[in-house]
Amino acid sequence: MQQTLVFALVFAALPACGSSTPGACSPGPDSARVTLTDVTVGISKSDGSPWDGPGRGVTADDTAAVVMALGAADPFVAVSAVLAGPAIAALDKPEVEGQATLFLRASPQRSQKFHGQRDTTRPMLSPQPTWLHVPLDCSARIELDLVDDDLTFDDPIGAFMISGEALAVAASSGKIYQFKVSDQTSNSVLFVGVSVIPE
Repeated sequence: MQQTLVFALVFAALPACGSSTPGACSPGPDSARVTLTDVTVGISKSDGSPWDGPGRGVTADDTAAVVMALGAADPFVAVSAVLAGPAIAALDKPEVEGQATLFLRASPQRSQKFHGQRDTTRPMLSPQPTWLHVPLDCSARIELDLVDDDLTFDDPIGAFMISGEALAVAASSGKIYQFKVSDQTSNSVLFVGVSVIPE
């Protein structure tokens, strides 16, 4: 009985994969092919102002609906449903451009530029930033910087990071993993899709 109790306490103390605790990555493949597939942008700039043009403004109800969806059990599904609603679908969307940089043990690799589809809150990225042989020991991270491509000048959309822990979780998910970044961008960018295929 005592041996069982000690084992249970030790097991409970282990950090969960994906947490910010050092060493949180689970043992598994040494490296992977990492691809950024898409981003989900918010309904407004981080200050609440609309993205472009004289179209319908963002209302308090619109913002509240997105915030509530972000707190759901499956936030990506909930947010996608809100963004597909006719009121929010009518809002102006940014023309996404950006760059992504992989850091290996704090050393930056060559940045990769991309742009997104037009007139959508979930633009697919083209070309999709891709890296080979990315270690899954939590030593890697990816930093992204997005802008709204306008005729006069580009407006910043948001800058955020995909942690090594998130890459490890994506590798174990076996599908495109939607990493929530809304807390890093004041809701101007909500999710980034990551494909991590163990090598």
